[in-house]
Amino acid sequence: MLLVPVSALAALALGVLVAQFGDSIDFKVVIALPIGIALAAVLLGGERLWKTGLYLWVLSFAIGYRTLDVTSGWRLHPSEILLWALCAVVLISNLLERRRFGSTMPRIVWIFPFLWGLGVLRALFAGVGLDRIMAELLPMADAIAVFYLVGALVETEADYRRIGMYIILVCLYVSLLGAAEYYLPWAVSPFHGFFGQAVLGTTQEGFTRVWFSFWGSPVVAQVMVLCLPLMLAQFYWWRSRFARAFLFGVIALTVFACFLSGYRTVWLLTPFLVAIYFMLRQHRIIFFLALLLVLAILFVVPQTAELRAENLFERGFFADSSSLKRFDRIQLAWELFLQSPYLGNGWTASGWVHSDILQIAANLGIGAALAYLVWYGLTLFKVWTAYRAPGQMWIFEQSAAALTFLIGFGVIFATQAVIVLPQVILPMWFLFALANRLADLNPRPSAVEVRRANFHLASDL
Repeated sequence: MLLVPVSALAALALGVLVAQFGDSIDFKVVIALPIGIALAAVLLGGERLWKTGLYLWVLSFAIGYRTLDVTSGWRLHPSEILLWALCAVVLISNLLERRRFGSTMPRIVWIFPFLWGLGVLRALFAGVGLDRIMAELLPMADAIAVFYLVGALVETEADYRRIGMYIILVCLYVSLLGAAEYYLPWAVSPFHGFFGQAVLGTTQEGFTRVWFSFWGSPVVAQVMVLCLPLMLAQFYWWRSRFARAFLFGVIALTVFACFLSGYRTVWLLTPFLVAIYFMLRQHRIIFFLALLLVLAILFVVPQTAELRAENLFERGFFADSSSLKRFDRIQLAWELFLQSPYLGNGWTASGWVHSDILQIAANLGIGAALAYLVWYGLTLFKVWTAYRAPGQMWIFEQSAAALTFLIGFGVIFATQAVIVLPQVILPMWFLFALANRLADLNPRPSAVEVRRANFHLASDL
């Protein structure tokens, strides 16, 4: 496997840069170097390096908010550059070899380009610059490229195992540096040219939150909380005591980093998703132990954290300024939607709404919003069918994690603003594509098994 020498070469070059230039190093050089090495290795190495390129792309999720300016209104994320370059190589090769697309997507997905184009025309007639349009359109179009790449390269159980390992490494990196920023700010201060100045924010309740300045924003916690089900599913493959102890430590550190982010949605999602996962895994004892652990943690969290969480319940939804701003944005987007419910108002019309599905409806119309909801629902049903009638044990394990992720993704999609941020939505699109691909890899169940799955779905609802 050539990922090790490629990574070693990039690490060596980065080490030389840091030693030579210290805190004056430009982060763009740090980003461009490993990406350039990765692209060269993939393009020159042929098909045997495509999966290596996919794994390097997963590691690029750790880059965070470091983007490359195209214009003043449009920035490209390095992960997008690597994604489309790798996608182009694989697509051209598959066309030349006449190989079929590996993953299946519902036909409704192919209506998106038409809806996106209509949104472009509406925005252009409204005087919106093309660069601002691309800044919103590309992160949504990235989903198609991610689905294609996952369908072409993720084929076996071993692929899921390796992908899980690289996601764990990304979460470990983010969590470790987040904890260091909180407890040991002096440890990252010598590298402020790359990490930025470590800043600890304070909410109006007095809760001190980590800014994750090396990544760019505490919004990374929304990605990490959705990675938790996949990380928990790795226990199926990590059998030794040392490996499981390490994995448990990474998960615990990730949960702690989510707590330090100060995002109340993430606080609520964390125990909720863990509980759903263990219920789907039919581990009732572990479920109750996890519940007891959550209750025990409630007795040791700072009082400021309790006040921040209680704001949404005891003092009302509009108790703090952030909730009030969210309501204002939602109200504005709803009014825009009512003005043009069928065709939408064009890209960028609604601004940054704290509800991605409402933002899509306001910008592109009710048809686009329904299309995304149908896509989400069909994927959820596909994974549910694989979970109820798995052809292999690892399919059952991973489908439980995929279902848990999809539930959490639905919550984020409805209540947060991430769809225009490539550094945030790309990992989510990837997990979404992995869930869809998992259902494709499951041996096709018989008609009797499908009817049984449908019956169980109706009874469980």
